[in-house]
Amino acid sequence: MWGYLKAAFRVLAQYQKMEVKIQTDKEEVFRMAAMVVIANATQYGNGVVINPKGSLYDNMFEVIVIRKISFREILKMRFSQKGFDPAKTEFFQTRSLSIKSRHHVHFQVDGEVMKKTKAVIAGIIDKALKIVVPKEA
Repeated sequence: MWGYLKAAFRVLAQYQKMEVKIQTDKEEVFRMAAMVVIANATQYGNGVVINPKGSLYDNMFEVIVIRKISFREILKMRFSQKGFDPAKTEFFQTRSLSIKSRHHVHFQVDGEVMKKTKAVIAGIIDKALKIVVPKEA
């Protein structure tokens, strides 16, 4: 975990804000952002809470716009369930989404780094995953 923390702080020290246009079901907004996260669950796999408003069962996902990287906010995300500072972190809830950036930016899917991109489109697909479970004995 210490290695991840050191790498994260090294990257955060060098970040540049992105100029993004975010189109949700309800609105279109323009933001300067350090990071934009699309999330359905409440936390990353490492336990860091990024989306306290998330639910796997509401057919919605959240768009979290990190406007400003703040050491205090990072500590809050990692070690507490306290609310985020709205001047630094903003939430949108939607079923579909388009994000466009003026410049190519880094993009990850579930922790896997993808090639840089200028656009991301996401949407909820109802009943897209079928799960087979055994009958109760």
